[in-house]
Amino acid sequence: EVWTLANGLKVWHVQQTHTPLISATLMVPHGSETDPAEKAGRASLMVDLLDEGAGGRSALELSDAMQRLAMSFSTNAQIDAMTFSMNILAEKLDDSLSVFTDILFRPAMTEADFNRRKAQRIASAITSEANLGSSAFRVLRRALNGQGYLGLPSGGTKRSLERLSHSDVTAAYHELMTPVGAVLVVVGDVDKPRSTAALTKVGFDQWTANGKPPEARPLSLLNAPALHVVDFPGSAQTFVIMARHAGSID
Repeated sequence: EVWTLANGLKVWHVQQTHTPLISATLMVPHGSETDPAEKAGRASLMVDLLDEGAGGRSALELSDAMQRLAMSFSTNAQIDAMTFSMNILAEKLDDSLSVFTDILFRPAMTEADFNRRKAQRIASAITSEANLGSSAFRVLRRALNGQGYLGLPSGGTKRSLERLSHSDVTAAYHELMTPVGAVLVVVGDVDKPRSTAALTKVGFDQWTANGKPPEARPLSLLNAPALHVVDFPGSAQTFVIMARHAGSID
């Protein structure tokens, strides 16, 4: 079943009663394609911060609340979308949705948490740059698309992450977290009336757009044949990729 809440958010619902579980995933149709080229990784870092404290709870208090509810929560920032998922016990629907909406709509996003997660991501980017395969695909994206759409890694690079400020990430939250075009998928041991009542109780129907999402970076196709070489001194292996743009699927 598919229906629309008062704020325009679409709900896709599948009732399955063979286990007393519910899975809910919110997909917001904006992702890393909206990152400024010089600040790649902005959306991904923003999404990563949402469960670092929310609704007046610290990160540890939030983790404790989810453990008591036997609730799991995960996020993913893709090129064209951000997804937020939870798996819960059907009998804990109201309490779990309350935690879910705290994370989505009332994140703390403190500067201290930002600095900590930013440092961790920079360290991860440095590690990635030391990997032949990761470096090869990063160069491939840049060779095919420049700094336009698809040209930069969703998680950013060491240089682009270093440029990010706390205000950049909080601005991304207000720009990207919008119900316009978003879809909530609910699957599990709950019927439509119960789902609707629970979503209304926690205010999903009152979620409003904070601002206008930025435009995606334009697609920039670099079609001239070229050979790109990245030297890894002392490496015992060589990673080789050959690629080209595919034609239109229209």
